[in-house]
Amino acid sequence: MHVVDAHARDAIRRHQSALFAYFTYRVESIEDAADLFSETALVAWRRRRTMPAHDDEAKRWLYGVAQHSVQSSPSWSPSKQTSGDSSR
Repeated sequence: MHVVDAHARDAIRRHQSALFAYFTYRVESIEDAADLFSETALVAWRRRRTMPAHDDEAKRWLYGVAQHSVQSSPSWSPSKQTSGDSSR
């Protein structure tokens, strides 16, 4: 396996729980969150050659991909995201 492939695979696996939690906070159903994680992992894999090598940067990069997936999703509810912020 190529080094870039292994890095992308490992980064996706390492951050999958946090990414899934990110999705469940932003969409209405677990199924939608799972779909968004799958889409994010697929996009990340396809763009793996542009993923930063350092883990902290790779994590931020994955969250950027995830944010784009959420905002492109018909199941995303901006009001759900802001309603959770009212307790802060």
